[in-house]
This record gives sequence, structure tokens and C-alpha cells, in this order.
Amino acid sequence: MLTTLAFFPLGAALVLLVIPKDNVKVIYGLSILMTCIPLLMVLYLWPAFIEDATLSIQETTEWASTTGVTYVLGVDGVNLPFLTILTFLAVLASIIPGPSTGKGLGRRSAILLAWESSLLGAFLAQDYVLFLVFWALSTVPIYFLMERRKEENALAAAKTYTLSSLVSTTALAAGLLVLFSSLMEPVFVSGELNDLAATYLSPATQWWIFLAVFVACGLRLPIFPFHIWLPLTMSRLSTSTIMILVGGFIPLSIYCLLRFALAILSDAVSAFSLILALAGLANLLFGSLASLGTDDHHRKASYQIMIYTGTALLATATLTLDGINGALFTMLAMVLAIAYSMSVAVLVSRNANLDRWPLVLYGLDAALQLRLPGFVGFVGLALAFSAIFRSYRSLSLAVIGALLLTAIDYGRILSQILASPPPKESGVADSSWPSLTVGAGTVATLLILVSVVLGLRSELLLEVLTPAVNQIMPLLN
Repeated sequence: MLTTLAFFPLGAALVLLVIPKDNVKVIYGLSILMTCIPLLMVLYLWPAFIEDATLSIQETTEWASTTGVTYVLGVDGVNLPFLTILTFLAVLASIIPGPSTGKGLGRRSAILLAWESSLLGAFLAQDYVLFLVFWALSTVPIYFLMERRKEENALAAAKTYTLSSLVSTTALAAGLLVLFSSLMEPVFVSGELNDLAATYLSPATQWWIFLAVFVACGLRLPIFPFHIWLPLTMSRLSTSTIMILVGGFIPLSIYCLLRFALAILSDAVSAFSLILALAGLANLLFGSLASLGTDDHHRKASYQIMIYTGTALLATATLTLDGINGALFTMLAMVLAIAYSMSVAVLVSRNANLDRWPLVLYGLDAALQLRLPGFVGFVGLALAFSAIFRSYRSLSLAVIGALLLTAIDYGRILSQILASPPPKESGVADSSWPSLTVGAGTVATLLILVSVVLGLRSELLLEVLTPAVNQIMPLLN
């Protein structure tokens, strides 16, 4: 089943490519149907994990036994939430273009499905080499999804993304080479590496491997000052592409750091905890300041991503159960909040006659970004801040400062909407409500509903996450 889950989107992409380009409505409907199937497969796994949170499902096949490489896909309480949010965002990415989208929908939808397949494979991969393969493959689709422009910024975006992707993949491969050279036994499965690392890897060796993984993840998250590719690249991506970017591409870095660094390299973790905290602090400060006053939706979203990842890094640096849970909840909150922000931007830009709906839409956006009670972001903030306050009390002020700057920024946005004149009467029936129920409106509504449900019933997710985190990280404080 796990192999089917990983590669079904790729097969669906091939199906879309053979459909005539002119059948836009057929392609649109079929792409939604195809993305729903992986989501249903992931949801099918949840009852078993709710019943037994320590459950771990694996598929294993011998791949290259002489080098210790094994085809191992697995699901546990750590990657299951990420798989769920990725497949959910893939469905929304297929909905948001709308049925009236022009030609080119088939190609874009096929590439998005192929991208989803590579990200699912990465989240499922339990072998370091297999993970590296999917990690590298997941960087490729963005090249083909960037809008082609002739401006200098377009060329800069391509260059910075290419450079960061190559360095990130190279750093992860370098860590793999050091690991391979240091082990007496050629084993790369994460569960088996826990014991072997403590036996065969010296603290200095673990330090170098951790550094390689940290650089790889830091470039993709991204961590300041390696963030340049994100705002430049996001400005050239469609909203559907950004959905997958925030739904899987960026969260994969936190997952990689947890699965292949913190859970395995116990001697290096304590040495790097302060570096993780300082990286989180840098992201918080820069992201909140850069986002302040920025009106470009793509750039603002990229800086808001840095605020969330900064909080997650600071929480992870505490090496506590609340900190890790808070970091994972924060990443889930980021996915929903950024996806909602982008869908609202599309909704408002496509519908000029929305009356006062923009005030409601952006008010909900502010509530998500401020992580107010009732939303999933509040749960992540509460867990993360409590862990940060206990471990790095002075740095916890940065979290409060970032929230204050975000509040000031959204106060400015909402005041501008209130001060703007109402739309002129056109003499036709008001179409604001129907426009809120199709395409981007449907996506925004679903995102709000999921954020509220996860915020009010967070114990269901915590009951799955907590035993799984304890199981893979027994050395937590």
C-alpha cells in the first residue's frame, strides 16, 4: 500500500498527459479526482494509529544488499500528519485554478502530481539513501513550474534556486558519504542507525554528519541568510504550486532534521542545540521585520514562512517533548495559514465585487497568522513557547516580538480595507457570495475549517505524535 501511495500520483500524472489539451474541464475534474485518492489512502491509516499510537507500518525490499541500501517505506506517528497535510494540500492545489482555466492546465497538473509523488516518497523513505534520491527528485519540478519571464528578477530566481538546490542535495549526500565511511556495517535504515551510530560513530564524526544535514535542511527551510531563493522563487510560482511548496517541500526539511539527525546523532545534538536556537532567532527577527509593510503577497508569504520556521527551530532546539511537538504543530499551522493567505489573495484579485468580504477574509488571515485561540496555530505556539521559555528564556522574547510586529502589519492592512470606498453599484445582482463558493473560495473555506478542527481537537493529533516522538527520540530531556 505504501508503494502505491508514493507512486500513484506519478501514474496519475502520466494519465493527464495523454488527455487532449483542449479538454480543460475533463482535465480539471480528473486532476481533483486523482489527488483525492492519495488523501483517502492516508486517511484510511488514521484509525489504526489512533488505536495504537506506537504503530509503525513498513514495506521492505532488498535493493542493493552489498552497499546496505534497502527499499524501506514506513509510516509512523511522526510522518503521518505530514503525509495527511501534503495530500490535503494537493487536493486544494487542484481545485484552486477553477474550471475556467485556460490551456496548459494538463501539463501543470501533471507536474504537480509528479512533485507530490516525490515528496510522498521522501516522507515515507526510512533508508537514508532512498530518502536522498527522493529529496533530489523533489527539487526538479519547481524548475518547470516557474513562470517564464524576461525580467532580471526572473533570472535571479532561477539562479538562486538552482544554487541552493544543488548545494542542499550535495550537503545531504556528503553527510551520507561520511556516514557510509564510518560505519562498520553498511546500514542506512533510520531505525537501525540509532544503535549503530552510538557504537561506531565518534562525537566528531557525528558532528560533521549533523552539520551536513543541517546545511541541507537550512537551505530548503530556508534559514537566514540562505533565504534569498524563497521570495524570488515564490514570486514566479502559481498559487497551486505554492500550495505544494508549503505543504510538503518546506516541511520536509524539519522532518529530515528530526528523522536523520536528531533521532540518530545523539552526541552531536547537544552541541548543535544552541546553533539551532540562534538560527531560529535569526529567522524570527528577519521574517517579522521584512514582512512588516510588504504589500506583495508572495514576498509577504515567504517572510511569514520564515517566522514559522524560526519558531519551529527554536522549539526543536529545546530537545524536549513539548518543544518537538510544538515544532511539528507549528509547521502544520504554517501550511494552513500560508495556503489560506495565498487563496485569499487569489480570491480577492479575481472578484472585484466582494463588498465587505475582504475585511472578513483578511481578518481570518490575521487570526491565523497571529495564532489566536481556536486555531491549530495556537496549540503549536503554546507548546513551542512554553518549551522555549523554559530552555531559552531570553530568546522567547523574539517570539513575542514577532507576533507584535505581525499584529501591527495586519492592523495596517485591515485599516486600509476599512478606509477604502465601497464598490460602486453596478445595477446587477450581487455575485459576492457565489464567488466565495467556487475555486479559491472553496479552498479558503476548507483551510479555515481544518485549522479550527485541529485547534479544537488537538488531543487527537497529540495522542499520535507524542508516543511516536518518544519512540524515535528516547534521549529527549
